Amino acid sequence: SLAWNLFEQAKALGIPMHATIYNLLLRALISSSRGTEHLELVENVVLEMEKAGVLPNQRTFHLRMEAAGRLGDSSRMFECWDIMANAGFASNEVTYGLLLNSQAKQRNVAGALSIFDSMLSQGILPNTVHYTSMVEAYLRSKEFPSAVQMFQRMIDGGCIPSTITYGLLIYSAWQRVDDTYIQHFFNHMMKERVKPSSFTYRIMLSHAFRSRNYDL
Repeated sequence: SLAWNLFEQAKALGIPMHATIYNLLLRALISSSRGTEHLELVENVVLEMEKAGVLPNQRTFHLRMEAAGRLGDSSRMFECWDIMANAGFASNEVTYGLLLNSQAKQRNVAGALSIFDSMLSQGILPNTVHYTSMVEAYLRSKEFPSAVQMFQRMIDGGCIPSTITYGLLIYSAWQRVDDTYIQHFFNHMMKERVKPSSFTYRIMLSHAFRSRNYDL
């Protein structure tokens, strides 16, 4: 990739490397990934970093965790988390967001709940990203009532759901042919002035035709 070539040129010219430069390369590899190709290179860059005697910062660990999460490699993600803690970096909102997202994608409700509770015990308040991952974990595990309860907990906690949050719930309600909840979440979305995605609009149109309700 262009990022990798530029990195190699900079090294050849003797330009000093530091954590920020390595992090930029890691970010480029993750962002340009198609499948697992570039994600597998992330750990190679980390090894290169260690050989150069450059100490990773918290951003480095978060990028490694993100790459592992995209690969669906929970073991590697949790290993990075442990190494980060041993290096003296405390987990923050970003750390827990990455962990929750990974567990949600793997339909691991128990794992997501454990991480969520751990975050709360550390005094870190959940934000929209954290709550959305919890909602997704429940929905992927076909636990719609629990997802609705987490959505309400999100509202009660003062967080405004995102386009993604509403989209997940509306789509799940549509799959269940639950007209009441489809309309409920869409109305709530409009009330909060959250802009629906094109996908959500397609679901609502499908819902309207299926229920013969042309007055949304």
